[in-house]
Amino acid sequence: MAQIATEKSGIIKQGRPVVLAPQEDSARKVVETIAKDRSAPITIIGEDLHYTSLEHSFSGQTVQLWGSTDQQKMDELIEHPEETSWQPITLKLPLLGYHQVQNAATAYAAIEIARGEGVKISDAAIKEGFASVEWPGRFEIINQEPLIVVDSAHNLDSALKLRLALDDYIGDRKVALIFGASEDKDIKGMFSVLIPRVTHLIATQSTHPRAMLANKLVELAHQFGRSATATLDIGEALTKAVELAKGDEVIIVAGSIFVAAAAREEWFKMTSTPNKQNT
Repeated sequence: MAQIATEKSGIIKQGRPVVLAPQEDSARKVVETIAKDRSAPITIIGEDLHYTSLEHSFSGQTVQLWGSTDQQKMDELIEHPEETSWQPITLKLPLLGYHQVQNAATAYAAIEIARGEGVKISDAAIKEGFASVEWPGRFEIINQEPLIVVDSAHNLDSALKLRLALDDYIGDRKVALIFGASEDKDIKGMFSVLIPRVTHLIATQSTHPRAMLANKLVELAHQFGRSATATLDIGEALTKAVELAKGDEVIIVAGSIFVAAAAREEWFKMTSTPNKQNT
């Protein structure tokens, strides 16, 4: 993680502001050190700018942000809401998952820095921008009944975020997972996080040359005590998952950006639903 942070920190310019999203301690220390060496003022999300998700549903969430200098006001608002007129920054965000709250806070901090340097962006434009943002393949709901969620989680970190979002939004509903991944990814790590939450597992593969064979994914699933079926066709995988999805069971597609993209394309084709990214 520290090595990756060092490489990413190459974009830090002498004397130019830096916004740092929540990181592991090792990565954070690297970025802070490099920023200090280059006299780059740093805004740390979670310390200099705080965030929370006030409420959330499948249609989105309400995000609240406040600076560290306003922490006392926020405390007073929580304890005595009727006695204060101060309010934190409130944004509507259609993206799902708590990690998207962190992303929104990071983006907002960067916007505020730009405004401080003279870039003209109105409060209304900021709110409209956040309210209309789209991010295909990031805990994206492409169908309601049955509920189908496409997520491009393709490493352990993003699989953890997916698992947290599942626990947060899906609760104890059963899950059918369509999974395909590249051979060079930490598939065992992703399985260790996701498989305990899965009732049915359908292994598939994209057309990418690095894609792990679906049959190998089935073998790996067996190592985690989970039976699975394999299909090379993502459209067929979706059809099987829909057949398996009894009651309120949820279908999740994950493991690869390529699988997520193919699943979206296949589903919109199968259902003759317009792909809003192409309209």
